[in-house]
Amino acid sequence: SLASLDDSVLTSTTSKKTSLETKDLMKYASEMGPLLAVMEDIAKKRGKSIAQIALNYVICKGAIPIPGAGNVSQLRDNIGAMNWRLSKAEVKE
Repeated sequence: SLASLDDSVLTSTTSKKTSLETKDLMKYASEMGPLLAVMEDIAKKRGKSIAQIALNYVICKGAIPIPGAGNVSQLRDNIGAMNWRLSKAEVKE
């Protein structure tokens, strides 16, 4: 399922958020919901994480992402976005 608003949206990891961060997430939740649903669907179909889909999308758009990694799991997630590309149809979604 989609990450809760109290969790990191793309990595689905739990972390403590400040009230300002939570307020910002709540503000944009209705806008992010449909996008996250599409990303989650693509992630499930491809056996990837939402973070990997997001990173790969940025690459497909011709930009160079500079992802952070606070732990080994996040580093593995970042590496998992490499050596494959979303289809043109997936990028359009």
